[in-house]
Amino acid sequence: MSVSAVSPISLYPFSRTKNKTHLYDRDKQAWMLESDTTGEHLKLRLYYADVYNVPRRFTRHVSWSVSVVPVHGHEKPRRAKDAPFSNYYAQTEQDEGYMMSTDIPVSEVGL
Repeated sequence: MSVSAVSPISLYPFSRTKNKTHLYDRDKQAWMLESDTTGEHLKLRLYYADVYNVPRRFTRHVSWSVSVVPVHGHEKPRRAKDAPFSNYYAQTEQDEGYMMSTDIPVSEVGL
């Protein structure tokens, strides 16, 4: 069992090149967080980029939470729906990602 500190990251949801960011956990495993503005509400997808590093015949349990902090700071941070999240990972070639929904309308993103 391990605990990680809060890791602030920046995403620009409407930018094709900046709508994703790479990060690393305490075990130096790579992850990628990507924004999705194609629906009515903002969604985030978390990919375990180093999923192929999970030892064979083992699973890795990961738990996390996501809050969206407005860039202007006038509003309180908004937690993703159904947070906190958790998932088990086993070795595969590529992770399909874990989709997280918010109640933030896409029309309000970036205002």
